[in-house]
Amino acid sequence: MTEMESFSFCTVGGATVDVVLSVTDPCDGRVLRYAMVAGRSGWLEDVYPVSTASDPRSVALRKRGATHYSTIGDTTLALDAETASVIKDKLAAAATGARRIAAEQNARRIAEIRATGTVRRVLRHSPAWDDAHGLTEAYPAGAPYKDWVQSALPGVKDLRVHPRCPSLAAIRQRSKCAGSFPGHDNTLFWVTDADWDLLLAETAQMDEMDRQRQSARDATEARRVAELRAVDVPADALAVFRRFHGDEDLAWKSEDESAAGMIRLYGAAIEAQGLAFRRVSPAEMPLYPPGA
Repeated sequence: MTEMESFSFCTVGGATVDVVLSVTDPCDGRVLRYAMVAGRSGWLEDVYPVSTASDPRSVALRKRGATHYSTIGDTTLALDAETASVIKDKLAAAATGARRIAAEQNARRIAEIRATGTVRRVLRHSPAWDDAHGLTEAYPAGAPYKDWVQSALPGVKDLRVHPRCPSLAAIRQRSKCAGSFPGHDNTLFWVTDADWDLLLAETAQMDEMDRQRQSARDATEARRVAELRAVDVPADALAVFRRFHGDEDLAWKSEDESAAGMIRLYGAAIEAQGLAFRRVSPAEMPLYPPGA
């Protein structure tokens, strides 16, 4: 562990709390909060405002003049607003620092791996996960190169590959298998820089086509809803719709062919206009006796 900062604060009762903030080595972006008060030690939890509820802890904290609280194990720390603000600021600053340290360490680790010249571009294939594909950079995890398995570069995210890329099948067929990664039948393929760029370009093109198709579907649906909302629904059709709860089959079972026809003709318009159920005013609501 690497210590980042140590500080102390006092509770509203006068107890002194000593806090040590540190990070793991290598840093994973988390802040370790070791605190000690009155011979007790443990993890310092986040600071919260005291609730206005009538539960015993909140009532006791308010009586002691606390506006905020934190905990160390089963020990509750009563805090005033100024102390709570200082603790929050220090925890936030430590969290920012931990993320910065983790990013710097990841950058150095990536630079060291790249310097070895073993980083390769690979295509990931997960047949059991919606037949998903992705592009990533990786390096050998084991010594024997023939037993190459993926170890993703730290902090490097996978690039999504659209499942309908026109060249995807051909690239998989001509690319050499690089090994596997955890999962059922998950396979890795070496890809050239040209194939990498081709898959990214085709993914962008297919995504744009998907957006255009979705926009066309949204426009069609908007026109359909506008047309339905412009329909003049007869009162008898609305009454029939409500009587059979909009269920055409129920009307047929009741041998009411006219009602079934009206539901089929006006049902979509009634639903689009929000007329399916009549709003009940408070005056129409039933009154129940006390204790019912």
